Amino acid sequence: MAKLLESFNGDYVISAGVDPSVGLKNGRSDYSAIIVIAKHKGKIYVLEADIAQRSQDDLVQAMINYCKIYPHMEKFVIEANLFPELLLKTVRERAYKENILVPFKEVRNTRNKELRIFGMETYITTGTVLFSRKHTMLLDQLKYFPRGDHDDGPDALEMVLREAEINQVGFLPLTDDAKDRHGRGLNHPDFGRTTPEEDARDDDDEDGVGAGIFAG
Repeated sequence: MAKLLESFNGDYVISAGVDPSVGLKNGRSDYSAIIVIAKHKGKIYVLEADIAQRSQDDLVQAMINYCKIYPHMEKFVIEANLFPELLLKTVRERAYKENILVPFKEVRNTRNKELRIFGMETYITTGTVLFSRKHTMLLDQLKYFPRGDHDDGPDALEMVLREAEINQVGFLPLTDDAKDRHGRGLNHPDFGRTTPEEDARDDDDEDGVGAGIFAG
């Protein structure tokens, strides 16, 4: 990603967001997701899509590591609904000890998760948000949301994009006349979902979500 950022000639803003893992599923740590984006001339480039099963301590260390990789990060957004207060204190204390100046911002989500994530669709399908082909897990989670087993990546992506304020306005709330990419209205039982037939058509598209891809 270094070459990509160099091509922006310093004209970019980096932000990150984390959807934390706070419990266990089937005896193992749940997935957590860290998304790092760069905003450049009206486009959003997803630089990192780190989705993994890890302990809370490993999550804290991963956050610190990304702060070191991107030292000029404007903000690191943390979902306060799930992130324990003690864990947030640990992040800030470790950042202080390692002389990391990235501002950590708590965000408490109040809107329905499905509506929040579906609200990204226009930005993704129009190529305002660009992904790397390496982000296979994130792209798969977006493709199969909300029927997939995990949504940590899309949740973290929505949160950091909302905070990045695309075009200085942020996401517009969905209205009753909103349509998904298959033309279904908000009140349709399959709004935002894909049927098996649509899945088969999507499989012909290697990127699966109609997403823009940049080399990286």
